[in-house]
Amino acid sequence: MQLTKNFTLREMLTSQTASRHNYGEQWQPTESVIANLKELCENALQPIRNEFGVILVTSGYRCLRLNRAIGSRDSSDHVRGYAADIISPNYSELTLAKWIQKNINYDQLILEFGSLKSPSWLHVSVNPRNRNQILHIDKSSARLLTRAELQAL
Repeated sequence: MQLTKNFTLREMLTSQTASRHNYGEQWQPTESVIANLKELCENALQPIRNEFGVILVTSGYRCLRLNRAIGSRDSSDHVRGYAADIISPNYSELTLAKWIQKNINYDQLILEFGSLKSPSWLHVSVNPRNRNQILHIDKSSARLLTRAELQAL
């Protein structure tokens, strides 16, 4: 199922962990999850891809069992189809984050692991809250950033 010009439902469900553990429910999202994934793709991922070319979704929707298996909270936006973790083969995740902050209405933009200037991946979520919250998270802490702090990096 095509969610946008460049994103498919399959891409948003794919998980090596789910495949390895045979979590079949990963492939059976509810209609509301599919609607949320479509909105995420239309309002965030497709505009990012239009601007930067190829971006790779490393984690989109996660069934609850998968989400727990990777150590994430039950309240994760991934469980409802509101979030995706992305990387770019051609641009730094910091470059993506700065552009998203200026051009996308998002709920959370999380620079995950690595350093602030070189995160390992970028979490972007779009949901009814859309708090425009920016964070850096690593194994030991979570830090809230202002827009100015992000742009100054």
